[in-house]
Amino acid sequence: MRTDKAIYHDAILPEHQGNPLIEALRPKLPWEAVMEDFSNYPDYAEDIADHPDPLVRDEYLNRIEEIRQPLTDYQACFRAIERAIKKGYSAKNPLTPTTAQYLHYLVDERPEIEPRTGFFQPKGEGLTLIGESGVGKTSMLEQVLSYFPNVIEHGSYKEHPLALRRQVVWIKVDCPSNSSVRDLCEEILAALDLSLDREKTKPAGTIGALVRQLEQCIVSVTPTTHSYPN
Repeated sequence: MRTDKAIYHDAILPEHQGNPLIEALRPKLPWEAVMEDFSNYPDYAEDIADHPDPLVRDEYLNRIEEIRQPLTDYQACFRAIERAIKKGYSAKNPLTPTTAQYLHYLVDERPEIEPRTGFFQPKGEGLTLIGESGVGKTSMLEQVLSYFPNVIEHGSYKEHPLALRRQVVWIKVDCPSNSSVRDLCEEILAALDLSLDREKTKPAGTIGALVRQLEQCIVSVTPTTHSYPN
């Protein structure tokens, strides 16, 4: 798991500017620069290829598994994930009263008093990868996700004191073999506990209560602030 300290970069879109969750992400780079980050070409030497000892040549062949050459699909996958992360955070600026209300109340429990910045409207985007088994879907997804830190630790943002919270950017959870909703929820809960470096959360007894518990846990990984700009 990779944890980075927050370093803020000015966002490109006006609606993203001033949002520490988005501005703490790695700055947007051209695909050529991202591709260099994804690529890995183990050192090759002619003297090894011509080495008289077959055991030495065989040992160096193990490096083939370390070769990484991003293909065309990598770019589409990377940009889709980058867009989905930013879109999800665009509605969760911790410096707004809207997000403050969202953090304190579940949607079905929030008061009728509307914050001056409006009620919280969730934004999200999904991605589906379809392909034959063994073509590299999981490898591509893991490599693309590894470009982003799992967790970002926040302190203060432009003189606005943020409570030091961990922003969980992404977790990867495999669907249980038995397709159990409860097992899936417990896996997500355990992954969040690990990302937040805290003791294991005891899952609620019923599916409904477990889903609400998971919802509250997911909400809690958004940094909060002590003051709001005018």
